[in-house]
Amino acid sequence: MGEQWKPFPSDDRYEVSDLGRVRRVSTGRVRRPVALKNGYLTVLLSNGSNDRKLYYIHRMVYETFVGPIPDGMHVRHGPNGQSDNRLSELRMGTVRENIADKKRDGTEPTGAARWSAKLTDAEVEAIRCRRGEPYRRLAAEFGVSTTTIGRVVRGECYPVEAVAA
Repeated sequence: MGEQWKPFPSDDRYEVSDLGRVRRVSTGRVRRPVALKNGYLTVLLSNGSNDRKLYYIHRMVYETFVGPIPDGMHVRHGPNGQSDNRLSELRMGTVRENIADKKRDGTEPTGAARWSAKLTDAEVEAIRCRRGEPYRRLAAEFGVSTTTIGRVVRGECYPVEAVAA
């Protein structure tokens, strides 16, 4: 069976496919997805005027083919990670289940590879080598909070294995 298209419930001027593609009904043009810094694929849809709205493609696919996403629930991706938005790879779940999936599948970046990382692996190593220096001085030098410095020194963030690799 080929690709299936259905109207997007939030805006019937667009259709969403079970393969994770989005197109405008009037032109049939498939929208080009844009990856955010956090790795999720998105599309920017126009409402006809100058207003545009950013949508996460995995949520569009789920809402179009399955139904509304209840508050507090997440759409989980399969083992191929956030770039695979096919309906067959999406599941509903809790935040905890989503995190467990990422750890199991090896799709959760750690340390400096995380999209939200404030420090490079070299900076983390430098901080750990200077253990014993005042956190306030290190925090000012590296542009992070004293809490972050403490967590780096104790290995609570930026895992030692990730930095050593």
